[in-house]
Amino acid sequence: MRDESKLTLPPDFSSDQAPTFAEAVKSALDLPADARLTFENLSAGPRGQTIVEYSFSQPVQLEGPELGPASGVTVDVPNALTLRFSRKGDLVDHQVKPKDPRYLDAVRANVRNLVARNEIESSTEADAARAIAARKPFYLARDEQGKLRLRRAYMS
Repeated sequence: MRDESKLTLPPDFSSDQAPTFAEAVKSALDLPADARLTFENLSAGPRGQTIVEYSFSQPVQLEGPELGPASGVTVDVPNALTLRFSRKGDLVDHQVKPKDPRYLDAVRANVRNLVARNEIESSTEADAARAIAARKPFYLARDEQGKLRLRRAYMS
């Protein structure tokens, strides 16, 4: 549940605190629990404000018949987050860079091409060893959250 009003910058905030502060940011802004925030920058803004910037990846599920057995695969899409805090440490505003549809189109095209070239091991028991034995550089597997992921078995 989103509650931006509870997000306040700790006193004397420094870049060393950014990784632990990221969890509070995810919670307050209702970002997906599996979004991985990476601290990018800390700077001073106008009127004593503090600007904190993170990059993060957000999982997006790709679906469609053109993806064959990879339909439903989850990919990580890069995003950026900028937070602006008042002199007192209160959140003034934030901006999440929207997902780039061109990036998603390129990823979808790449997965479609891998399927068309039969380069994905998609058996129900797929793993790196099985993919290597089948001479397929990629395989489909479930992650810890049960999401279908495209994994690389080897570099071709």
